[in-house]
Amino acid sequence: MNFAQIVWGLVAEIIVLPRAEVDLLGPAEGDAEPVLIVKAGDEIPISLCYHPDYVATCVPIPEGTTVAIGDRWSEGQGFSGPPPALEAALVPASVTMRQARLALLSAGKLAAVSAAINGLSSPQKEAAQIEWEFAATVDRASPFLANLAALLQLDDQALDDLFISAAQL
Repeated sequence: MNFAQIVWGLVAEIIVLPRAEVDLLGPAEGDAEPVLIVKAGDEIPISLCYHPDYVATCVPIPEGTTVAIGDRWSEGQGFSGPPPALEAALVPASVTMRQARLALLSAGKLAAVSAAINGLSSPQKEAAQIEWEFAATVDRASPFLANLAALLQLDDQALDDLFISAAQL
C-alpha cells in the first residue's frame, strides 16, 4: 500500500513502501527465538520505515486511486485534485525556446508556426521572425505569443497545456 503525507490539507509527498528482501526479525526476549516481523517479499510496514511523528501525518492511498503532489485531502472526502489556485500555478510563466519547439512538434503544430509567421505583413512579420528565431525563452504572457496563438487557433487552455508539457521536456 502506498501512503501520502498530508500537510495543510495537501499531498506533500507520496510514499511507496519497500518490500523486504529477507525475513526481518525482531529482538528475542530471554532464551526465546527472534520474532518474525516481516517475511521476505512482504511490504515493510510504514511504522518500521519512518518516525512516528512522520507516520502520524500520512494516510493510506486506496488501491486504484491516482494521487499527485499538491492534490487536496480531507477526512470526509478523501483525495481530490489540486486547489484551483495551485492548478493555475502549475502553468509555467515561461519555457525555453527548445522546450516550446519540442512541445509544438509533439502537438503537430511546429510546421504551422513558420507558415503563420510568413503569412504576416511587414513589419509584424520581421518582428515575429526575430522573436521566433532569436528569443531564448517564450513568456506565457507575451504579446508575441498571444498573436501567434490566435494565428494557430489555440485558446488559453491549449496554450496552458502546451506550456505544462513543454516544462516537462
